[in-house]
Amino acid sequence: PLVKINLKPCPQCGAKNNPLKASCWICSAPFPKIEEIAQKESRLLLTLDLDGVIYRNTDQTQTLGLKKLFDDLVATHFSKEPLEAWLKVYAGDLDEKKELLKEEYRHLLQESRQNNFLWILILVLFILIIILVAGLFWLN
Repeated sequence: PLVKINLKPCPQCGAKNNPLKASCWICSAPFPKIEEIAQKESRLLLTLDLDGVIYRNTDQTQTLGLKKLFDDLVATHFSKEPLEAWLKVYAGDLDEKKELLKEEYRHLLQESRQNNFLWILILVLFILIIILVAGLFWLN
């Protein structure tokens, strides 16, 4: 899953529960309301695993797009719409970055070919000079 919700233990039976639920799914013990949890813990801890890169809603260096995604996920009680919208934008950014990398690769490849041509030309000239010098010594 792309988004992981850190489960909280039930204070009565210890079972792992969704922090947004009102009661334990095993023993039905009531939980504090989300607002009380948010005030107490400042924020729910959410984790986004995207291609092996971990993002957390508590990271201080997160982008505005990620901050909005995490806020929208909590506001919509973790519906898939905010994540799908964010993924479309993220995929567009990735496509743009891929095109920039391809262009940079083409440029470096062309530059490398030019450098290779120069090195081959220098090598050929060096060999010709050696042949000429060897010929001069041979004739003497």
